[in-house]
Amino acid sequence: MIYLRFPTHEDRQLIEDYKNECLTYDNVESIHGSANLTQFSFDEWLENVQKDRYKETVREHLVPAHTFLIMENQTLVGMCNIRHELNDFLYHIGGHIGYSVRPSQRRKGYAKQALRLAVQFLQEQKGIQRVLVTCDEDNIASSCTIEACGGILDNMFVSENGEVIKRYWIE
Repeated sequence: MIYLRFPTHEDRQLIEDYKNECLTYDNVESIHGSANLTQFSFDEWLENVQKDRYKETVREHLVPAHTFLIMENQTLVGMCNIRHELNDFLYHIGGHIGYSVRPSQRRKGYAKQALRLAVQFLQEQKGIQRVLVTCDEDNIASSCTIEACGGILDNMFVSENGEVIKRYWIE
């Protein structure tokens, strides 16, 4: 059974390994649900993640959010970023929840379990009963995960760079 927990300084190596695996396998520059892990040193990233939990200290142009490690026992299987509110970008493209599962742990049901926990967190801890979750149109695995968690497709949105985003609501 998986659980969500906050990252700490003691997680440095786990998180660095996670980042390297995702970047190498997926050949991407960013990792969904990681609160921009690839753009900062570990210490800067951890400080940002801690500040971003609260409206009073969240960085400019962002909304308060919790970033969690998705853990099974002592194994880091993924990350998720849970936004407490939606700005215009999040309403159209990002949604309340971003998540990723490391390549070596995919197709084991972790994304579905993590998404359910993230929705539960928003509903029980933040009082948000209607949760927006989005994915790229061509991300079949994420579409299936969202639908398995009760996501109802609202519409598709074309971003400025031409990407088609599927927008789902989970209640």
